[in-house]
Amino acid sequence: MWGKVIRYAEVTSTNDLARDHARRGESEGSVVVARYQTAGRGRRGRCWEAPSGTSLLASYVLRPPAYLAHSAWITLASGVAAARAAGSVSGRPVRLKWPNDVLLDGKKVGGILTEVHAGNGGNAAIVGVGINVAQQADDFPPELLPLATSLSLGAGHAVALDDVLAALNRELEEIYTGLVRGGHDVVQRAWRQLDDTLGRQVHVESAHEVFDGQATDLDDQGALWVQLEDGEARRVVAADVSICLGD
Repeated sequence: MWGKVIRYAEVTSTNDLARDHARRGESEGSVVVARYQTAGRGRRGRCWEAPSGTSLLASYVLRPPAYLAHSAWITLASGVAAARAAGSVSGRPVRLKWPNDVLLDGKKVGGILTEVHAGNGGNAAIVGVGINVAQQADDFPPELLPLATSLSLGAGHAVALDDVLAALNRELEEIYTGLVRGGHDVVQRAWRQLDDTLGRQVHVESAHEVFDGQATDLDDQGALWVQLEDGEARRVVAADVSICLGD
């Protein structure tokens, strides 16, 4: 059954626990939730840290068709679900920055980490969703205050973690089911409606190069196209993308 919740007080990483459950045959749509992670991680090996009980830390077991397992559309669909859930519970407009950042008031309020694993239970995509929910200003290091926020701060009132989880379960089931049954078009359209990247000047850092340009399009594989000042177009598949200051 979609939305089966497996709760822990403290884990190393919800993605690690969800992977273990998937290898034991856990059903699609099950979600591992923890109040605290000792070794939470984000994209490109970064650490995800949050005081206990302040962030929604949830990792879903998905079993997509083989052609979708390593697709960017899994992450992009999960971002759409996270943004819709965060917006509906907080009452605030929540946006997306390619490829996996969830934004509120231009600040990061959440992120997505997708990892694909094989095991006795079959291939599984583990989708980790982290959303800052209950943090107050003094829960963030001073250097992060201009860059990060929480749903409670943005809404101006307390937001409950379980309300965000319930909304996320609904939204992820809907958008993921649409992706599997109808293809990526449904995700591409939904992502564009929430997009805060296209048309803006961006700074791109990948393993091989660093450049600035204007984000112009999202292609059928979920990659980002960036046009440089000299007119050259670059296709970005895996990189850190930040919005240029003053844009």
